[in-house]
Amino acid sequence: MNVNEIISKINKMNLQSEEDLQEVESVLTEMDDALIEPLFRLFERYPHFNFGNPGRIVHYLEKFDNNTYAPLLYASIRRVPTEYNIWMLNRFLNSLDTSEKSEGIVILEETLKKDIDEGLREWVNECLDEQKEE
Repeated sequence: MNVNEIISKINKMNLQSEEDLQEVESVLTEMDDALIEPLFRLFERYPHFNFGNPGRIVHYLEKFDNNTYAPLLYASIRRVPTEYNIWMLNRFLNSLDTSEKSEGIVILEETLKKDIDEGLREWVNECLDEQKEE
């Protein structure tokens, strides 16, 4: 399966079950940064789906170079904040020096200004508290 076919499969996926998730995960065999945005958009389309803890998709995305991964993560949160992309941002910020965290903290603060559900708001606040105390 080539990259365009994989992207098409991800974009057309209707996640309803663990089997559907395994179908997506099964195509993530090669590292290709063209897959990053479609995977983030999958999180955005299914904000309440259980992708794992953290799950294969998160592990796949986190293997990319920070300069490739971070801008697409930030863009995903700005489009549609979800528990998964906020969690991924928190994990990413935990890997940075304090001086490198400012953009991510700003994104968390911007997220609180959006119309988001209370559970997500609490999660964003927890992440902000964690990042600001370091």
